[in-house]
Amino acid sequence: MQLVFADHPVPQTVTKSLFLAGPSPRDIHTIDWRHEAVRCLSDFDGTVFIPIPEHQFYAKSSDERVNSASWTYDGQTSWECECRHIADAIVFWIPRDIKGGMPGFTTNIEFGEDLHSGKIVYGRPDSAEKCRYLD
Repeated sequence: MQLVFADHPVPQTVTKSLFLAGPSPRDIHTIDWRHEAVRCLSDFDGTVFIPIPEHQFYAKSSDERVNSASWTYDGQTSWECECRHIADAIVFWIPRDIKGGMPGFTTNIEFGEDLHSGKIVYGRPDSAEKCRYLD
């Protein structure tokens, strides 16, 4: 499996791929669901796009989560749009928790943009808030 993070260049050649879409934790205390997804995909022999910078994915403290000087919001959104477009499947896991730091507001936009792509796989825990429309 090749992990491609938001601070990596988009590969020139991708034969099969997944994009792990859904809300990202805003603080170090909230567990990023993508770690479990990567463990579940350990036998996958394709590319997995992870829409956060690599250092944030592996950070153990808030200090390690600070964005690098080269990171920009526009660069992030451009990377995400390009990778969602080339991915074979877009896996939306939406553990929405409004007060718990996982509101997923941007996820709503991305889900709508990709809805008719035929590439969406959608899931959420039973505890996810305000997802009825997505269901």
